[in-house]
Amino acid sequence: MKIALERCINQIYDRIVLELANGFRQCGHECKLVQPSDIKSNADLLEAYNQCDWAIISNSMGLLSLKGTDTFFFEDVDPKLVFIHHDAPFGTEDLQAINDKLDAFVRIKDRSVHFTIEKSDEVDLKKLGIQCHPITHINSLGPNFYKGDQSHLRNVAFLGHVVPPIDQPIAFGNADDMAYFQSYLSRVAKMDHSVKSDFDRVHPANSEIVTASDISLKMQYIQYVNRFSMFQRGALLQGIQRHDLHIFGGDPAWMHGVEQTRFLAGDSIHYHPAVFDRAQVAEVFATSRININITSLQFDSAVINRVLDCAAAGGFMLTDKKAQLAGLTAVADEISYSTLEELESKVDYYSHPDNQRVKNELTQQLRSDLSVSCSMANSVIQIINRMATF
Repeated sequence: MKIALERCINQIYDRIVLELANGFRQCGHECKLVQPSDIKSNADLLEAYNQCDWAIISNSMGLLSLKGTDTFFFEDVDPKLVFIHHDAPFGTEDLQAINDKLDAFVRIKDRSVHFTIEKSDEVDLKKLGIQCHPITHINSLGPNFYKGDQSHLRNVAFLGHVVPPIDQPIAFGNADDMAYFQSYLSRVAKMDHSVKSDFDRVHPANSEIVTASDISLKMQYIQYVNRFSMFQRGALLQGIQRHDLHIFGGDPAWMHGVEQTRFLAGDSIHYHPAVFDRAQVAEVFATSRININITSLQFDSAVINRVLDCAAAGGFMLTDKKAQLAGLTAVADEISYSTLEELESKVDYYSHPDNQRVKNELTQQLRSDLSVSCSMANSVIQIINRMATF
């Protein structure tokens, strides 16, 4: 079987693409990595994919996910289609664009299958007759445990985008602006608060999903709330003042060639450049006494790859409480927090030298559990088995 996967400009997701390719090759399949920079025309795009049996689409903004004159490019290629939604299924707040893509998903439902890390997305897509199945997020660092010096170089670390919290709504110019802000505040107060339940409350007439338009409105709501994710992280990390906190990345202004200006306040907070290289990411996770994960607001229950990557590197992580974590590891309660107060308490506890042994045991258990429940082999075999039904 020949399978095509598109490389991704997002370096984290590109690592996942490469891991997927390795997984399919290990199962005896040929993989073609499509380089977007090599595609100069629509004809080039069709040619690149039409020589393959399957096309794996893991980027909602990738070339195949773009819309041509009347149809999306994924509708125009010959291979069977596998959509892996390891982020929100629609990377846009444009209601018409979301609805158009949903309609396209329905049109190709007989030759495509979707996998999503967020349980509610699976439930909603199935209501439209779209084949959709749960899948765990994919460890982007591969199976190699960090082999370097594991002396703790820092107490607490966070890798990702974060800016100071805000105390007023973002002016999107949408009738639901205040509702989006309230969803943000609710998640800051309680980590397992459901943004999707907020949509049901704000739009009760649309809470019972029946049509693509119903799902589109829900997905748009989630995309707007997700714009508060960096502020939510700031609200939580700002509260960790008793311990040195090292932030790798921070204000994403650097991505646009603009100087970083938004920093969390506090003498205990230290900033470092963003890291993407596998070895560097693994080193940060492994040599930090405690790593913090704060999941973006588009996910209510999913466990994201930062948790998997940290475990693969042999690092210890505290993560915001997510329902799906309990199905992946026996130590979900020990490494989860629901409130800022619980996060502070657990940082205090696991930072104390007397609790080092307990922390090490949890680290080993988490790595062992996730290496089984979230293995690349499991994900690839799951995809292959589903595609075999076509």
